[in-house]
Amino acid sequence: MRAILSALGLCSFLISTSFAGAETKSQETVIGLLAAEPQWLSAAAKIATKLDHENGIRVVPMLGAGGLRALNDLESLPVADAAIITSDALIYAAQQDILNGLQAKFSYIARLSAVDVVLIARRDIANVEGLAGKRVATGPAQSAAFATGELVFNGLNIQFTRVAKQDDAAIDALNNGEADAALILGTDISTAALSDGRFHVLKLQVPPQLAKIYQPAILTSRELPGLVVGKQSVETLATSLTLAVYDKPNDLAHAKSLQNFTSMMFKLSAGDSGGNLAAAVPGWKRHAESQRVLDQSQANSLNGATITPTGSKP
Repeated sequence: MRAILSALGLCSFLISTSFAGAETKSQETVIGLLAAEPQWLSAAAKIATKLDHENGIRVVPMLGAGGLRALNDLESLPVADAAIITSDALIYAAQQDILNGLQAKFSYIARLSAVDVVLIARRDIANVEGLAGKRVATGPAQSAAFATGELVFNGLNIQFTRVAKQDDAAIDALNNGEADAALILGTDISTAALSDGRFHVLKLQVPPQLAKIYQPAILTSRELPGLVVGKQSVETLATSLTLAVYDKPNDLAHAKSLQNFTSMMFKLSAGDSGGNLAAAVPGWKRHAESQRVLDQSQANSLNGATITPTGSKP
């Protein structure tokens, strides 16, 4: 009997402790942060690490299934509170009416960085016009690279054959002769397999009709050794890596979580040497809480405050 009572007492203690832990967890601001593509999962992890336990915030990084799919996930998945995606994905989705008229409900908290568009081709293809009718790896239909490829090549009026491979798989396809060119987002790629002189980076200029979506950029041998030679440089274009959200006006808990997340995101980024969270993202509207933080920061600056939430040193 004494053993039974002792066991019951232990169970009671464990149950009460469990509920106490659940109560503590319920007070957390839990943000599900979706990295639309695998190469941006590290960016989500950095945000999670920086904000961990700050003002009760817990960020849970998740891997998405492509830039275009991430937009749908933001709207439909309860666990996806924010997503790291390229800004041109929303433009393409709106043009193709993929969002069923809901594009106005998407907004951005911050612009995280620029993302260079790298167009690698066989050496015998001298320019982007030479890709007409050729095979270009731009990724599967839900990917961010696919959206970029469609916008850019349509803007240049170049018809091509799509190869549904991206990133390392796109480089393999190019190296193995399964594609004539590959469109890659970002320079964080391994170019070792392409550095034998058979390939080069093609010049890309921003089409006039896309000037509000993309910005000019420069690629050098520092970013792409073996593909850009010596002190040479190649013109290209860049999109923006964006921290995006979907407005849910009837979800007060969601709105409160985003307020806490946004405030701490800007506060902890003040004085950082990299990035500029206050930068505008063409074609997007800024989230209301993000705008409020920026307005307050500007007011503080006018009153003599030295901290700015722009991500640059004051």
